[in-house]
Amino acid sequence: MTKLTIQYLPESLRARISFEGEEQSFWRSIRSLMDNETEDIEFANPRQFTVPWWVFLLKKRKIIDYMKHYRISPSIGEKAKEQLLKDREKEQNLEDAQNADIVSPEDVEAALNNANFSRILFPYQMENVQKLISLPSGATFSVPGAGKTTEALAYYAVKKRPGTKLLIVCPKNAFAVWEEEIENCFMGANPTSPVRLRGAEKIELCLKDEPEIMLTTYSQFQISRVQHLLADYLSRHETIMFLDESHHMKRGLDGIRGRSILAISHLPITKLILTGTPMPNHAVDLVAQFNFLYPHIDVDENDVIDNIQPVFVRTTKSDLNLPPKHEIPISISMSPSQERLYSIIRHESALELENLTSGSQIHIRSLRRCYIKLLRLASNPSLLLEDISDSHPGLLAQLIEEGDCPKLEYACRRARELAKEGKKTLIWSSFVSNVEVIAERLQDLGAVYIHGGVDAGSEEEEDSREWKINEFKNNPDCRVLVANPAAAGEGISLHKVCLNAIYIDRTFNAAHYLQSVDRIHRLGLEEGEEPLIEILISENTIDSDVHNRLVRKINDMMTALNDESIVPNPIQFENEIAIGEDMAIPDDMEGIIQHLEGTC
Repeated sequence: MTKLTIQYLPESLRARISFEGEEQSFWRSIRSLMDNETEDIEFANPRQFTVPWWVFLLKKRKIIDYMKHYRISPSIGEKAKEQLLKDREKEQNLEDAQNADIVSPEDVEAALNNANFSRILFPYQMENVQKLISLPSGATFSVPGAGKTTEALAYYAVKKRPGTKLLIVCPKNAFAVWEEEIENCFMGANPTSPVRLRGAEKIELCLKDEPEIMLTTYSQFQISRVQHLLADYLSRHETIMFLDESHHMKRGLDGIRGRSILAISHLPITKLILTGTPMPNHAVDLVAQFNFLYPHIDVDENDVIDNIQPVFVRTTKSDLNLPPKHEIPISISMSPSQERLYSIIRHESALELENLTSGSQIHIRSLRRCYIKLLRLASNPSLLLEDISDSHPGLLAQLIEEGDCPKLEYACRRARELAKEGKKTLIWSSFVSNVEVIAERLQDLGAVYIHGGVDAGSEEEEDSREWKINEFKNNPDCRVLVANPAAAGEGISLHKVCLNAIYIDRTFNAAHYLQSVDRIHRLGLEEGEEPLIEILISENTIDSDVHNRLVRKINDMMTALNDESIVPNPIQFENEIAIGEDMAIPDDMEGIIQHLEGTC
């Protein structure tokens, strides 16, 4: 007898697919279907393999089509039947939601009151919650400062039932924000204090106490033991799951973080993703996020925007009536030695790539090294002193003699000018050495800095991240904060004390840029408080490519989210260099190669 056997393996969160019979063309089709979807396929023998359960769900309908075509009978294990029934229920819920009326504000208020939710929603938040609670799972892509956490907790308050758990996955710097919001939203209702889940042994002990609300990080899911502990907990309890700053798992199957999150996507009863920058590079960034919400719907970069449109809400900056921000690209001439070194390194990098096979892993790694080297040179050539000490000793001596590079000189001079006017300044650089050097140069202004090496802690712990933020906010003698967007672009509100930002450099990561800007351009600004963002661009360098590429990415995001309020000001140069591309997108690498070769 010819049949296909499908089993669910809860211990590994995988589907085991086995085949018996002579219809080899059918089996080749099934194997090819899975091979094309994921590299995470494990063969026990030529007639049996396993894949992540969510991947099986993704391809379930195509498998059914093949079975119908070849008239193959399925044999489904009991645990697989249970999971498929749950999945079918979620599919039906989505179909019902698409045909149902939106819940009225009065019904939402009644449900929130019944759940002892104490915060009053703004009208735009109420509209978002009305739509979200009508969905089996959804997304809030509202801009920072619009109250996404409040919307999410209102969603939880309406959706939860007795015994329901809440798992929040977020960057570690957002823990304090969630804890504060939970307390504010359930004030007087004696809510269960959220438990921080970090470290496998501590997590195992915490879960034994059956916590109601849990906070953990994306990186914790990369630990196999932690993933299985949480998967077991989600399997045994009705759980609502939030992904905060969900773009962190945008790589999906191509990244450990994305694979780990997607592996448990079938377990929560309902899910919500939150981010203000859902597609920082390209529409493909949305695919993994949508797969998390609806693992049974197969999408790709060509149709994901159409599929996600009905299930997301977004409050824009124009909805909030924020004062405008002013993004000003400032052209900075390089020093003679810096310009000469940039030209040499650009030429050497082009020669290095000439003998490598285009698209190979060695080629991609070399291209990435060249790209980062040029970013550093355009930012501050001192970042490459060790690299050039042997190969270009003459230029090294000249660079040292010239002192601080033009960008650092400008930033320090501008910060002092603003300090004389009684204004504080936020200075951004992607490079740790720059962050520390600039803070050192501006000690006369009480400068503090934050990068990935600065530990989180309380406001009382000197030199902790929170202590430095508090200093910048509340100490009048602390006039400057220097920060790395990767470490400080999320979870900080500085708009009450600072309206001036200076970017020494930027990368192709649009999420880092947009979220760092939103530290000072967010809800709470008064009329006339218009942030000034100065973007320093070294002429005729990779900086121009970065800027133009960010403009394109942000325009694409604007189109996908129907939000015209996120468009930055384009830059214009007489001899504009062709757009450089984000190294995260293989199709865009040619722009960097063209820049290296000087062909445009």
